[in-house]
Formats: sequence, C-alpha cells, structure tokens
Amino acid sequence: MKKICTLTVVATTLILGGCGNSKSSSTNPNSQSIAAKWNFTAVDQNNNIASFALTLVPSPCTVTAGNWTFTVQGPSCFIADNQTGQGSATLIKGNPYYPIQGALVGTPSNPMQSGAQVDMLFVEGQTGGGIAVFGGNGQFSSGSVQGEWSCNSSTPVCGGTSGTFIGTLQ
Repeated sequence: MKKICTLTVVATTLILGGCGNSKSSSTNPNSQSIAAKWNFTAVDQNNNIASFALTLVPSPCTVTAGNWTFTVQGPSCFIADNQTGQGSATLIKGNPYYPIQGALVGTPSNPMQSGAQVDMLFVEGQTGGGIAVFGGNGQFSSGSVQGEWSCNSSTPVCGGTSGTFIGTLQ
C-alpha cells in the first residue's frame, strides 16, 4: 500500500528555504516565478541548521516515487528531483538523516505575488532503505519565502522534529 503524504496550505506565515536565480517578467517587483534556483536554510528546535540549494522546475502537484505518493497544494507546482533529473537538490551544509532526494513546492499562482502561501515537501532517503519527509508552509515576500516545517508522522526517524525555514531566490 502506498503511504500518502499530503500537506495543505495554512493561513499563517510559514517558511521553508529555497534557491533561485531567474526573475519574473512581471513589472511588479513583488512578483516572482518559483521555477528558479533557490537556497533554503532550515533551523530545528535545537538550533541545528541545514542549508539546501534547489533548482525548481514545473511539475504536477502529486508525484509518485516507489511506494510513496507526495502531494502539495497548488495549482502551480514545482519539483527538484534528483532521482528523475527534474531540477536538482543539493546539500550545502548540515547533517540530514539521509541524503537529500528532492523537494515538491505548491503555490496558488505563477508568478507568485507578495503574500502568497507556499506549500512544500522535502524528502531525504537512501537506496533500499530509510526515508525522512518534511512538510512546511511559508509565505512569499520580495524574493524570499519564510515559514515553519515539521517531520511527517509517516517517517518516524525524524519524529517530533520541527523548526523554521527561509528560502531566498538566487
């Protein structure tokens, strides 16, 4: 049976870090496409810090990997998936439970407007073994996303872990 990890956008200011380097063609300086390079920094409740670089590309809002199905709230969704080569996810610093495998990001529109809610999943895993899934919700403003994240209860290796994040466009 597939385990389903579903997150919904909440109406609070939450963040999960990201990376990006492309600019939206919009004339609004507070409007940005999420399909770009982002750097994300996550801090847990014990002040442990992990930083990731993500290159996000357009994606469906639900993706399946092995026995897992991952879903974020869209309708505009983006992925960094090291297994399929869609975008990329790289550890900059920190000590994750397992190697980072990717991220799935959902937004209400593309480009995003200032104040837009962002729904995110980060996945760590190893071949033939463990997996850790972290979900978060954030709010976009002026080229960054800020919010909170927590370990998904379906992945007990990281049970009870939570914190804050910030993602900045590169």
